[in-house]
Amino acid sequence: MNACMDYRMDENTIKSIKNINILIGEMDKLVSEKKIDEMLSMFGSAHLKKMEGVAHFPFFEDPKVLNKALEEVLVLISNSNSYHSRLRASHSLITEVIIKA
Repeated sequence: MNACMDYRMDENTIKSIKNINILIGEMDKLVSEKKIDEMLSMFGSAHLKKMEGVAHFPFFEDPKVLNKALEEVLVLISNSNSYHSRLRASHSLITEVIIKA
């Protein structure tokens, strides 16, 4: 955890980032609601997606839930982005990798 503490982005750079999707397990006890709210307000245009039935490590707890959440985010991005064909190809690749894991 301390390794992450040394890295900080400039506040204006953070606010300029668009299309941020925050995925969190609905049973996560390591990230408080207060910290989630801080992240959402820090990015300004972030979208929160809570994954059902998992906590802090969804890739270990239930990879299918994580896979579904990532698919939903990638579909939203691909539908709202002019680069949709490239993103759909990335979506297929990511889905395949996660399912095989």
